[in-house]
Amino acid sequence: MWWTTDGQVLLTALTDATNTAYAAAMTAQRDKAQLVLTDWQDEVTQGRGFMTAAQISAGQSWPAQLKAATTPDQLASLAVTWQQQLDTVRTEVVAAQQQAEIQTDVANAGGASALISQAGTALTTAGNDNLDPGDISDLATQLQSQESSGADPTQTAGLLYTALQQFNQLVSLNDQLNGEMRPLMLLADQASAEDTPNSASPQAQYQQVDQGFLADTTYDQMSTLQVQVTGIRGSGRRPMRPRCGWGVGQGDHPQSQPPGGGLLRQRLRRRRQPDHHRPARPEHPDGELRSLLQDLALHDGLPLATGVTRLVSDHRGAVGPGVR
Repeated sequence: MWWTTDGQVLLTALTDATNTAYAAAMTAQRDKAQLVLTDWQDEVTQGRGFMTAAQISAGQSWPAQLKAATTPDQLASLAVTWQQQLDTVRTEVVAAQQQAEIQTDVANAGGASALISQAGTALTTAGNDNLDPGDISDLATQLQSQESSGADPTQTAGLLYTALQQFNQLVSLNDQLNGEMRPLMLLADQASAEDTPNSASPQAQYQQVDQGFLADTTYDQMSTLQVQVTGIRGSGRRPMRPRCGWGVGQGDHPQSQPPGGGLLRQRLRRRRQPDHHRPARPEHPDGELRSLLQDLALHDGLPLATGVTRLVSDHRGAVGPGVR
C-alpha cells in the first residue's frame, strides 16, 4: 500500500479514531469527578451548620482543579480523592448531628443532675426486678465526678442518657412479659383440664418460659423469650370442647379429671409487678385464691359460687372422701 499511496488517508483515520476515544475517556472521567463535586456542594448546603470552616473551604478549590485537569488519569485521581474526603466529612457531620440531638435530649431531661437522679431510680428498679442496668452505675459515677470537678460532662451525659433510654426499653419489655405470663399459665392449664392431646407440651413450654422470665436480665434475652411466648400463645388458641352435664369441659368432669387437676391447679406464687416491686408471699392467700376463682369463672363462663363448688370437689377428690 505504501508503494502506491503516501498513507495520509489511513493516518488521518487513525488520528481521528484516537482523538474520539480520548475525548470519550475525558468526558467519562470528567462526569465522574463532576458528580462527586455536586455531591460535595449538596453536603455543604445541607450540613453547613455541623461542618468546620476547614471542611467547608476544602472543597472550594475543586472546580478549579477540575477545569485544570487535562488527562483521564488526572480526572480519575481527583474523583477518588474527593470521594474519600466527602465520605469522611459525611461521617463527621452525622456524628455532630447525633451529638447535638443528644445534647438537646439531655437538656430536655433536666441536665446532668437530673440524669444522675434518674440513674439512681433505674438502679433501684434493676435491683428489685432482677434486670441488667448496663453501664448506668459507672456512667452516673463518672458524670457526678465531672460535675463536681467542673470538667466537660457533655459526652458522659450523652452516654448516660442513651443507657437510661435502653434500660427503659428493657423495663417496658419486662412489664409486657409480666402481663402475658398469667394468661399463658391459664392456657396451659386449659389444655391439661380438657385432656387435650399433647397437653404435656404446653405445660412444659410454660414451665420453660416461666423459668426464663424469672432468670433473664437483658433486653436480648427477653426479646428471645417474647418470641417463645408468642409462639406458645398462638399454638394454644383453639375452640373449647363441647360442654355437657353441669357446664364443665368434657375433660374437666370430676370423674374424669385427675385429682387437683384443671384450672384450680394454679400455683400461688410471687409474680413480677408492673410497678417494679416484688412483694413477698402473703401469709393468707385468700385474695389470690379469690382471683384464681374469678379467672376460672371468666374462663368457663361460670358463676363464682360454682367455682367454689368445683374447688371443694377437687379438694375432696385429691385428699379422699369424707375429708372436710
